[in-house]
Amino acid sequence: MKIRLSISYLLVFIFLCLPVVSWAASVTLRWQANSEPDIAGYNLYYGTASRSYGPPMPTGNTTSYTVDNLVEGQTYYFALTALDTSGNESGYSSEITANATSSEPATEDYTLLLSYNSDRSDAVDLSGQTISGDVYIYLNPEAYVSQVVFSIDGQTHNTENYAPYDVGEPFDTTSLSNGSHNISASVRLQDGTTDTLNTIFNAQNPLTSSTEIYTLPSNLSLGKIPDGDDTHADKVVYSFAGISGNVQINYEGFDIDNGVEVRVFVNGSPVDYMAETANNSWGNTKTIILPDNLVNDSSQNILTFDSTYNEGSVTKYWWGVRNVSTGSTIIALPSTSPLGKIPDGDETHADKVAYSFAGVSGDVHVSYEGFDIDNEVEVRVFVNGRPVDYMTETANNSWGNMKMITLPDNLVNDWSQNILTFDSTYNEGSVTKYWWGVRNVSIGSTIIALPSALPLGKIPDGDETHADKVVYSFEGISGDVQVNCEGFDIDNEVEVRVFVNGNPVDYMAETANNSWGNMKMIILPDNLVNDSSQNVLTFDSTYNEGSVTKYWWGVRNVTVQ
Repeated sequence: MKIRLSISYLLVFIFLCLPVVSWAASVTLRWQANSEPDIAGYNLYYGTASRSYGPPMPTGNTTSYTVDNLVEGQTYYFALTALDTSGNESGYSSEITANATSSEPATEDYTLLLSYNSDRSDAVDLSGQTISGDVYIYLNPEAYVSQVVFSIDGQTHNTENYAPYDVGEPFDTTSLSNGSHNISASVRLQDGTTDTLNTIFNAQNPLTSSTEIYTLPSNLSLGKIPDGDDTHADKVVYSFAGISGNVQINYEGFDIDNGVEVRVFVNGSPVDYMAETANNSWGNTKTIILPDNLVNDSSQNILTFDSTYNEGSVTKYWWGVRNVSTGSTIIALPSTSPLGKIPDGDETHADKVAYSFAGVSGDVHVSYEGFDIDNEVEVRVFVNGRPVDYMTETANNSWGNMKMITLPDNLVNDWSQNILTFDSTYNEGSVTKYWWGVRNVSIGSTIIALPSALPLGKIPDGDETHADKVVYSFEGISGDVQVNCEGFDIDNEVEVRVFVNGNPVDYMAETANNSWGNMKMIILPDNLVNDSSQNVLTFDSTYNEGSVTKYWWGVRNVTVQ
């Protein structure tokens, strides 16, 4: 089969890194994807003379690639070929050149540009613009950028790890309410520094017959439904009065084929997707949580169910929504109540339990106890609508030990309310409801007063709520302080570091694998210990802190003298 390379542009971005001996440069190139159906990938060629290249560099089936370890100031020549699934290779693309320089733009030079064209032509600064319809909003320039996190009106919208750094391709402004909005772009550069750009613009979209607004509650069956309504194939829009706090939306969906077919927005900000249903059938009542920071307390709110397949498409797929209403209460943390579907107990939360907690900066540790969790994918945990983990298995029809889940900082609101949801994957959308439950849910690390004999850390068939660290306190003492402790499964001498009042003092001693060791001693020097006020002693797992994989370790019988 003939391979035809289809490249409309090749853009070059150059950034510098700092090696030990001399300056080195990298060149990042990107191109439009080849349109052939059997495309397998690309080969990149380069050299220091025109059409005189070294061996090919396979890039995979991607549209950008970075060539590292180039010489600053040297001119390089680049060309690209396409490969099909039979191993055939096209001829070279047009050649481009790049000269590595040490000019790095300041973060404040980055802006958000607006274009109505897919090739980003005729772009203008987004700030202050009034926009409508489908638009292309993107970061400019792209050099030195490693990641951009876009938020709209305080709600994370999308994360871009590769250029071009777009807010959707294109971005549908009809998902926003008419009026002023803010797009925030958190820009992380190659050197690890970050800065945030905030750009104010206005959305102004005329309402059409397909965007008629229905007041909640509404029992109408709307969407594109066989032998029913098909005037709302693209979206259904509702309104409800101002409400303070988080808002639960109840609804029933029709023929929702997968978890990303119909997206739900409140006041233009995405919050969730409709749950899947059986083919050509109505599902059971489902719930979506609208977080307080996106809901107007005293003015009208706009709730939109938007078909991601039908919007802008000639082909319109079946889907629908009905019996939409607001209601139900979200439980503030901490909470000790056993909730879910529990024998001789609560059964009103068979599908999910939703909690709220105030804004917190940094990673957040959630402690909980689970009931009758049959396997590791039965109950999924979400924060602000984003999946983070699953509940740990327990014995049948029994409560398990205290467990911990870490909510990563990038998914947690620092200043506004957060929604934590335990969602039964078996019960959601099912007529049969299985037993499960959750109780004693709280956030944060508990400080344990010394002495303590408790075995804490991440221990098989024991405590797992302190996988990252265990924190103790003891009263003021003058002079050096001796700490006695026993360690569990300490694989090497730098696995668990010990701090007093935030200052590193030592590491825990190694033990045999999966075993408790003998009593060991650590000395806290007098100059780091408070004589007359409380002291904080921390055993910090250097491997687990910030890692998805959590390794076994533990500490017990901790005393000071």
